[in-house]
Amino acid sequence: MQLVLASTSPYRRVLLERLGIPFSVADPGVVEERLSGEAPESMARRLAQAKALAVAPRFREALVIGCD
Repeated sequence: MQLVLASTSPYRRVLLERLGIPFSVADPGVVEERLSGEAPESMARRLAQAKALAVAPRFREALVIGCD
């Protein structure tokens, strides 16, 4: 199964490379703005989900990882 990182973060790429498993990187194109009154944990969860959902339609047979 193909693994796709829904993030262009160099740091996250390095973390996955350390695992030694092949993966692809896809730019999710998600605007990373904090919503008014949004807690940091809520923002991270929302953005991670948005990134994964943005990339998933392009990789229907892959495991997509969204993170923030």
